Amino acid sequence: MYKYLLIDFDGTMGETQGTILEAFHTAIKEEGLQMPDDSDIKATIGLPLNPSFKKLFPGINDSKADELVNLYQKFYLQKCFSTLKPMPGLVETLEILKKEGKKMAVVSSRMTYLIVQLCDTLHIKDYFDCFIGQELVKKPKPFKDMAELAMTVLGAYKRETIMIGDTHFDIAMGNNCGIDTCWASYGYGKKETVEVDDPTYTIERFSDLTKIVK
Repeated sequence: MYKYLLIDFDGTMGETQGTILEAFHTAIKEEGLQMPDDSDIKATIGLPLNPSFKKLFPGINDSKADELVNLYQKFYLQKCFSTLKPMPGLVETLEILKKEGKKMAVVSSRMTYLIVQLCDTLHIKDYFDCFIGQELVKKPKPFKDMAELAMTVLGAYKRETIMIGDTHFDIAMGNNCGIDTCWASYGYGKKETVEVDDPTYTIERFSDLTKIVK
C-alpha cells in the first residue's frame, strides 16, 4: 500500500500545454531566434525553464537563457490562470485519496509560489500536505533531490511512496530516488521516451490512481 504520493502538476493534474507552447513561442519570437518544432518544445516540458531553453538552443549563454525565461514567465503569468483546466476526474480522485488518509505532495519544476496558486485556481490546494518547487533544491528533476525533500517533509518511507507524473523527468526522478513510479500516459510524455525508465505502473486517466495506491 502506498501512503505517500508525490504528484507532478503539468500534464498530470493540470491541462496547461497550450499556454506553455504559446509562452515559448512568444519568448522565442521576441528574442529573434529560430522557432523550433513544437515536438522539440514539448520534449522539454517537465524541466525548469532555464535548462529547457538551453536544450532548445545549445549555443546560448546563461544571460540569454534568463532573458528567455523572463519573457516566458511574463506571458505565462498573464494567461495561465484563465486557461488552466483540471484533468478529468482530478478533484473527485483527490477527494477519495484524502479520505483514505494519503499524504500528498505536489512536486513540480515550477516555482513553489506558482504551484500553490495554480492548485488554488483548480480548488485542489487543500488536498496537499506540501508543495515542492524547483527553487527549493540544488538539482531539480530528473535528479532525486525534489522527491527526497518532499519525502522528508511528509515523513515518508520509500517502500510506501510513489511518484506520479507524465514525463521522463518525473519517472527518472522517482527511479533516482529509489521509489516506485506511475506514468500518467494521458499527459505530455512520449511512450518511447518514458518506457526506457520502466515505470512501475501506467495509468490512462487520473482516476485510475485509486486502483494502484490502495
